Amino acid sequence: MKKMLLGLMLSATLLGGTAVTANAATTGTPEDTQGTVSFTGGDLTLDATTAGLDFGTNPISNKTETYANTNETAAVTVTDLRGTGDGWNLSVKQGAQFAIKDKSAQNLEGAVLTLNGAMTSDSENQPTLNSSVALTPGTSSALMGAESGYGLGTSKVVYATSNLEVPNTATKIADTPYETTLTWDLGATPANN
Repeated sequence: MKKMLLGLMLSATLLGGTAVTANAATTGTPEDTQGTVSFTGGDLTLDATTAGLDFGTNPISNKTETYANTNETAAVTVTDLRGTGDGWNLSVKQGAQFAIKDKSAQNLEGAVLTLNGAMTSDSENQPTLNSSVALTPGTSSALMGAESGYGLGTSKVVYATSNLEVPNTATKIADTPYETTLTWDLGATPANN
């Protein structure tokens, strides 16, 4: 009796398994579905909050001297999240010669500020950098630019190694800071590299 009961149970298990297998094979054919994602364009922005340069306090000299920037974090960052690949251009203008505040006639005549930059970018198609630009007061100078299809994402230029050359002929007043203003301008048109 036990053998017969065991045989019936085994037969029922095999038939049940066969029935399940037969049902699984007739459930249909595979179907494809799609996954989608969309993006909205962002902005083209400039961050020059750490771009200030400092050439220190130096002894008066009767020689032409070159002074190194002491602000190791001096940098500008361009972020293009528009998603259009339209390109952009970055320029800077030194407003006037280094001068004693509110006394533009007392300036460092002939001094030359040179921006020396090193770029990092997360863009596959990096923008073009003019790595060493000697500024002329009152004149805008091109620094970095992206042609169409370039410069998407974030591009940062560190100007830590910039310098200021002061000729021996410039009059220097002791214990008085000389200043200039740098105006950074980001344009939404492609660079002409």
